[in-house]
Amino acid sequence: MNAAEKLFTEQGIDVQLEEIAAEAGVGTTTLFRRFANKAALIKAVLDRQTDGVMAPALQRAEQEPDARRALLMVLEPALATNSDKKLLLAAAASVGLMNMELPKAFIDGLDAIIRRGKADGVFRADLTEEDTPRLMMMLTGPLASFDPGSEGWRRYLLILVDGLTSATPTALPAALPVPKVYPPFDGR
Repeated sequence: MNAAEKLFTEQGIDVQLEEIAAEAGVGTTTLFRRFANKAALIKAVLDRQTDGVMAPALQRAEQEPDARRALLMVLEPALATNSDKKLLLAAAASVGLMNMELPKAFIDGLDAIIRRGKADGVFRADLTEEDTPRLMMMLTGPLASFDPGSEGWRRYLLILVDGLTSATPTALPAALPVPKVYPPFDGR
């Protein structure tokens, strides 16, 4: 799994499964026995990232009484982790994995924070669950424009979170349903 994450992060979708097997020190047969194809391996890498970074952040955020701060406690590590993995995200998009089924637990956790913030009057009352995945797309889209290790994404995170607050919001048009598959993302 470490070899796959490393090589997808460095090379994106162009990395061959044979290269990953060699980097991991296993045969290609072993790799194919565990992962039927490149999409299955990318999904496993992303699932591990979700379990290792996003799930603990969501657990910590549950203990934070301020919903705005809780939202930042989750989004900051998610964006920091993904800012150095642009080609991994592009690889996931190219095999059709950028859909709502992949990060469902993460999106559900964000929705819970937003619901809590709405109930507390911290966030706009007109936010819907359809907004959450699109807000994440708004935050992850510009990651490709920043140098690795840069925290340039932090500015846009704060602009977005400030826009969610309830202080004199502009009326919003209705939210549209979320498609199951996002349009292609090329992080190069």
